[in-house]
Amino acid sequence: MNTLLRRIPAAAAWVAALLLAPVAHAVSVVINAPANGANLPTVSSPAGVTVSATATLTGGATSIVSVDFKVNGASIGTVAGSLAPSVTWTPTAPGTYTLTATAVDNGPFATSTATSSSVIVTVGAVRVLSLTAPASGASIPQNSSFFLRSTASMSDAVVGSVEFFVNGVSAGTVTRAPYNLAHTTALPPGAYTVSARALLTDGVTTVDSVTNTLTVVTATGTAPTVSLTAPSTGSFAAVNSSVTLSAVASDADGFIPTTTPGGVIFYVDGDPVATDLVAPYSVTWSPSAAKSYSIRALAVDDKGNQTLSNAVIVTAVAAMPTVSLAAPANNATGTVGSAVTLTASAAASTGAAVAGVTFFQNGTQIGAEDTLAPYTVSFTPATAGTYALTATVRDDAGISATSSTVNYTATSAQPTIALTAPATGATITVNTAITVTAAPTAGTGATTSQVQFLLGGTTIIGTVTSAPYSISWTPATTGNVSLTARVLDSSGASVTSSAVNVTAVTTAPVITLVTPTAGQTLGVGAILNFSATASATAPAAVSRVDFLAGGNVVATSLAPTAGAYTASWSPSTSGVTTIAARVTDSNGTVVTTSAINVNIVGPAVAITSPTN
Repeated sequence: MNTLLRRIPAAAAWVAALLLAPVAHAVSVVINAPANGANLPTVSSPAGVTVSATATLTGGATSIVSVDFKVNGASIGTVAGSLAPSVTWTPTAPGTYTLTATAVDNGPFATSTATSSSVIVTVGAVRVLSLTAPASGASIPQNSSFFLRSTASMSDAVVGSVEFFVNGVSAGTVTRAPYNLAHTTALPPGAYTVSARALLTDGVTTVDSVTNTLTVVTATGTAPTVSLTAPSTGSFAAVNSSVTLSAVASDADGFIPTTTPGGVIFYVDGDPVATDLVAPYSVTWSPSAAKSYSIRALAVDDKGNQTLSNAVIVTAVAAMPTVSLAAPANNATGTVGSAVTLTASAAASTGAAVAGVTFFQNGTQIGAEDTLAPYTVSFTPATAGTYALTATVRDDAGISATSSTVNYTATSAQPTIALTAPATGATITVNTAITVTAAPTAGTGATTSQVQFLLGGTTIIGTVTSAPYSISWTPATTGNVSLTARVLDSSGASVTSSAVNVTAVTTAPVITLVTPTAGQTLGVGAILNFSATASATAPAAVSRVDFLAGGNVVATSLAPTAGAYTASWSPSTSGVTTIAARVTDSNGTVVTTSAINVNIVGPAVAITSPTN
């Protein structure tokens, strides 16, 4: 009895554990099609190969989560929530492939995973036509331009052409790869289909692409404008060389956005190669094979409208012809009227011969094309200046190339220049403006481009491009100052004047003319007394006072008498004479008063008796 009672709790625990234990569940999956060991002679798009499976739930599993189909271990599609899932698989190349399916169930306590047995299939040939643009579900404004684009992969055949269809109506045919077609929507707003069909070279067999959907929406505003500016149509480029693609674009009723999908997209044979979001629109591209390429630019405005430019045809060759100027050397100089010989070395493109070389100066042809090596021409510059010299080679394949530019400068007599004011040794006053003047002459055959005024030989204090060649300059500090002027003429030649040294002082002396007075009359031979007051700012002192008649010194006083500088002069001729006084201080600073006029008259005689 006691033993039985001891066993009761243990039995109860065992029953409880059994009741609470999770119910076992599982999922299994098997591939139904294609059959294991199947031989698929030809797989074509859009049908491809249908891969289907059956998933089975056991135990407590309530639903299937997903079935993932794989080919050679890589997923080709996942189907959720189906016990009979299937996917379409299009192999990329002939060969033997391993197919599996992995199922996941949704049990009450945990998920369970199972993988099918492998199915081995052999694909004999693959014919695939893919529609790469527009993407299914894309929308485009009415009357916008875009590319219909496709790729074709035929392991056992050759594509003769690809035809595109919009809503079942042919949009055009492309006869060479890449199979892309420029197209402009002419349909009214609505939903449409887009597809492509490849015709093989047997002229009978066709391969279709999948069908994509396209929505044409109502356009807002006007479409942008776009045109290619480089390269030029009919030009040539070497394979693997860098070619600059440039375009201009604008939008009359909006703008070209600087964020995607705006800007300008550049296409080569219908494939996009690069996008530039900011003007000026320019990208680089390298041709990969020797053939002709069609280049276009597509602009997208702020309302989504799209415009394709006209096509520019560029031909890539294995190697471009080359030409270079061997003489003269870059930056060489000569003289006006003297001949210089231009010499070029040239080579043709691959498989061609040089037909001739033509020389140019500043874009103007020099002489006739030289068709025999060595390639030379004689050039005589008629005017002074710098000439941009180039040579262009033309080969018998119709391809041409231009050399790098060589600059050649022709000069004549050198320009000259002299500083005419202030005078050497003059004293000028700090913080008082003075006029600095130069007299330039250009070299023969050239004109004066500009005159620069310099302080200390290095600091430019003014530049003048036309006569009169003068500036106003205010000295800022005292001391000796060196002033020069530099002339630059149209030939590029420049010359600097001799230096003019002047002294800048703090304050100039002061002078006042006391006598004579304006309008005073004096007879010829009479004594004219001069009187002036003058002072200088310490530590400078007055050195002398000169009195001037008609601009000439006629009397001088070296020291004052009773505070005034005096002197006298006797005029010898009659007439109106200008009188002025000039002070010079110990610093050499000179100040002259304003001039006044005095009247000098001669003696007079008259007969008084008898009367006339």
